[in-house]
Amino acid sequence: MQKRRLKNQKHFKEPIIRRCTIITSSSEEETDETFNNRIYLTAAIKNDIVIKLEQKLMDIQNVGYFPKQLKFGFTTPDTPNIDNSKASLQNLLINFNPDHVETLRVIINFSAKGLNSEYDTKGLNNNGISHLVEIIIQEGGISDNLSKDNFITRVIVKYSKPQIINILLDTLLDISMYHTFITPHISTDSFDHKHSFSYFKVEFAAKNNIQAKPWDSEAKGNYLSLASSCWEKKGFNCKKYVELWDKLSNEYLVSISKSVNFKPITLQLKSHPFYGELSISSILKKLNNQKTGTYLLLRTEKRPNSKKQIREIKIYFPDMDEKKWHKGIIAIAKPEKLMLLKRYEKWISIFKIINA
Repeated sequence: MQKRRLKNQKHFKEPIIRRCTIITSSSEEETDETFNNRIYLTAAIKNDIVIKLEQKLMDIQNVGYFPKQLKFGFTTPDTPNIDNSKASLQNLLINFNPDHVETLRVIINFSAKGLNSEYDTKGLNNNGISHLVEIIIQEGGISDNLSKDNFITRVIVKYSKPQIINILLDTLLDISMYHTFITPHISTDSFDHKHSFSYFKVEFAAKNNIQAKPWDSEAKGNYLSLASSCWEKKGFNCKKYVELWDKLSNEYLVSISKSVNFKPITLQLKSHPFYGELSISSILKKLNNQKTGTYLLLRTEKRPNSKKQIREIKIYFPDMDEKKWHKGIIAIAKPEKLMLLKRYEKWISIFKIINA
């Protein structure tokens, strides 16, 4: 399959790579059918998920403003089967390659009971894991006594390759958006902060009546994926997804403004796709005249062919020459102008900054 190029491919120079490990697990009494399903699914993760996630990220980046192209590097290691009586996360991690533990994000469990839930948040944190999603393959539901504070979220489904792939996409897309909308602006990325954001996202979904399936039934109040609410009959609604994350991130960053230190503008700008071409002093000078808050940093890029488009764009660039188009002109805009500005993304770059 020939990969479709991004409309603004030139805006993404140095991709940000996020490492991610996904494992499948089962019991010692694994049947031939379960074994075949597990091997088949592992192969699908190695192939299908990489292609589908990359395509979704391309689609999302074409409707949103993103500092740099985000990519995932996947690991799907072989996992030893463990006795049901000892099927705890702790025992699984002991038998697991330590090089992959910190990047572990999803366990797909074919065991009849899933992992034993006796594993607290401290145990996760000690292994470098802030949150873990366990997809349990079952024909029917099970009793679930997971504490909502241990940040292991169970999603119980029947074996269905398309559904499992979509759940993985939901999880990985939300991880992508977190590192796109949140981490470029804050100076801390501690476990406590990630947990706080996870709760905030759940409350945000409830407040806005967002139906995030299949996460609602088993999330126990600590996790859901906004991506799961954007699947429609025609496919994944990228525009809705970006708008949800834009709204969520704006509300969240305001809510933590008095308790979390934001990165200085100079550090935030390091995520800008044209960081090496920016005049930092000029940007800081423009922001000195602005109040504390969120802004859009605009920069002229490719010259439009239409004189009408040039006239429209110049409205947002007071320093632009009336007669000539110059690449690299900087302007500051309020975030409410985003949807108006997005129509010009072929010719300008848009980058969110927080003036703290």
